[in-house]
Amino acid sequence: GEISLEMEKVLKGMPNGSDVSANKILEINSNHEVYNKILSLYENKQESELKDYTKVLYEEMIPEEFVQCIQKVPVAYLPLGTLEWHSFHLPLGADGIQAQGVFKKIATRVGGIVLPMIFLGPDSETEKDGHMYYGMDGYSFEEGCEQQLAGSAYHIKEDLFAQILETIIENLVRAGFKMVIAHGHGPSTHLFESKRKYYEEKYGITTATLWELVIKGD
Repeated sequence: GEISLEMEKVLKGMPNGSDVSANKILEINSNHEVYNKILSLYENKQESELKDYTKVLYEEMIPEEFVQCIQKVPVAYLPLGTLEWHSFHLPLGADGIQAQGVFKKIATRVGGIVLPMIFLGPDSETEKDGHMYYGMDGYSFEEGCEQQLAGSAYHIKEDLFAQILETIIENLVRAGFKMVIAHGHGPSTHLFESKRKYYEEKYGITTATLWELVIKGD
């Protein structure tokens, strides 16, 4: 059967490696309510304006550009990254790099602003012989051969990460955003997704992940 991207990471991280690969197909789910909401925010804009809409990274904008963008489409995209071992051939920031790349394409196509990626995130924790192992460290275990994987420097407690996410949401609402879409590192994305109702009730903002917004193609 088919395997997920997360399982591909696990298998490729095994001592003997693996040539198995996930089927990487991304197709926008045009029937999803959040996708339709984005389009409704943009429906009165002209195609000629869209072609000129090339600057989508928050940190690169000057204030005037920010105001113009948020008035058109008040949507923020939040890449949930890590600095984490993902096997020998992948960059340590793979989670955030992939999410940011997708978000840049979406923002260029339909509008919105891409936030700087977060590099901290929660993950599974394993303690052995007084030493803590996080996330992919646990998948590298062999009998009597625990591994702290090279380059991993991202772990944060879940409750503290939740506070960071809420602070980001609070600031984005204050800045005028009406929707936040976040995706990237699995545990970070799951946590963000679990707070959807809370964010909506407390801050009046719509949130979503790419798990909700995309469907697999043929």
